[in-house]
Amino acid sequence: MLPWESQVGQYPADGPPGISYCRGRVTDDYFVDCLLYRDEDGRLIGILNHYPTDFPPLQRKGTANVWVHPDHRRQGVASALGFEKVKRWGTAPPDQDRTPDGAAMANAVGHKIFTIMSYWR
Repeated sequence: MLPWESQVGQYPADGPPGISYCRGRVTDDYFVDCLLYRDEDGRLIGILNHYPTDFPPLQRKGTANVWVHPDHRRQGVASALGFEKVKRWGTAPPDQDRTPDGAAMANAVGHKIFTIMSYWR
């Protein structure tokens, strides 16, 4: 798995607190939807990359990956990014590869979304 440092350098170090969007241009034909989570001081502490098209051989359309700064893990950053991703682009394909932490986060987010949707029916 790629370390946090391999990802964070691709984005501006500072920005508005909370979740923001940026489009990461890979080539003229390919881009990645990026959600950036910044702490109250505007420091980048979470990244979610969503792939709107296939990126052979690495990513399939609809997949996503999440990175959280090691000092901010288990604090709801990945869950917040996951909720925002679902609101904007829906869920990931069911057979997306996940780390154990990623699978736990996806299950927790999915359960919360199902509970919320069931409540409003």
